[in-house]
Amino acid sequence: MLSVAPILDSLVCKADLPRLVFLAASASDDGQLYTGTGGYARPPAAEEPHGESVTASHVFELFSCTKLVTVIALVQLIEQGTVALEDDAAIFMPELGRVKLFRGFNSAGELLLEENQTPITVRMLATHTAGFAYPYHSETGRRTALKLGVDPFPYDAKATLREITDVPLMHPPGQRVTYGTSFDWLGLVVEAATGLDLEAYFQRYIFTPLGITDASFRPPPGQIPLAYLSTAPPVRYAPSSPLTSRPLGGCGLKTSPSSFLRILQALLRGGDGLFCKQESVELLFRAQLRTEVQRESLRDAVIPWVSPWSRKGGEADMDLAIGGALTGGDGRSGGESRRGKGTLSWSGRANDYWVIDRERRVCYLLWTNTLPSAHPQVFELWEKLEMALYDGLQQQ
Repeated sequence: MLSVAPILDSLVCKADLPRLVFLAASASDDGQLYTGTGGYARPPAAEEPHGESVTASHVFELFSCTKLVTVIALVQLIEQGTVALEDDAAIFMPELGRVKLFRGFNSAGELLLEENQTPITVRMLATHTAGFAYPYHSETGRRTALKLGVDPFPYDAKATLREITDVPLMHPPGQRVTYGTSFDWLGLVVEAATGLDLEAYFQRYIFTPLGITDASFRPPPGQIPLAYLSTAPPVRYAPSSPLTSRPLGGCGLKTSPSSFLRILQALLRGGDGLFCKQESVELLFRAQLRTEVQRESLRDAVIPWVSPWSRKGGEADMDLAIGGALTGGDGRSGGESRRGKGTLSWSGRANDYWVIDRERRVCYLLWTNTLPSAHPQVFELWEKLEMALYDGLQQQ
């Protein structure tokens, strides 16, 4: 255990949040460095006056943490020679060859679309540079989706593949980073290349090799409800809205923090149990952006999601790998970040964050399953916990 465990315990216990789980591990066999939990899986109620305390074994909604599992599947296929990053993804999903390019609205308010002339590669999908945007992130996106007769939220339980396949590109492929449904397309590529849906593929080639038994797109009976943070009590709890009726690469998995930490630790160990070649795990951590426009757009797209320092103007040298955002470095990160160069991180919509720092030989996650996203209370705690964690690593 870390020498700063009492400090971490104090931060967890005093956190003014409905719940949190903070786990940290090293690459060693007995690599659990710290486990801290606070708050409720389910709040006090008439039938359970003391509530149910959250643990690292409770099942959470992953939202975009799903993307890490999808890209692991992709890298396995690259390792096998089944897929290549420079492949035209329409080889696997012909629908990608028919996707239109958004050009605005005319004076009558009608949607203007044109043919896309640039092939969408697997690399573009894996780096969010294909041009797909989440419609619900902007008024333009919502208006476009409604004109096409599709739900702006592609993960609604009633949504179909039309919410993915019928939405146009918001800019030409390769131009800049735009956060959207690219990983859902990537999941469809994995399914087409393997003949398995993502549930079956993930179970067979990712979860089973890592000994994970509680991960699935199917909601388990014991899944915890979401908690909604507000500026004044009481905190509101509600069951997770049923998500996508089919497995998708960008959202929808459910699992426990302890099981997701196994995935992070496997990657920290060099892909142990997931890949046969070291170059495969290296691919997950390799910077992919090629222009300053792409790098600038990355910062605009993911500032709230990958580091407590990025929202303060730090992480100036942020880049993107197919596994997630690359942060940390040589002191230019801003704030008081201790992250090593090339630290990989990403998040899920419900204030759930994960980090793999190969230079410092540590991985960790801070999960809350609370909304709204990027909440200041969570970021304030995240900053304090990360600083204490790295202080403890320096003392070891």
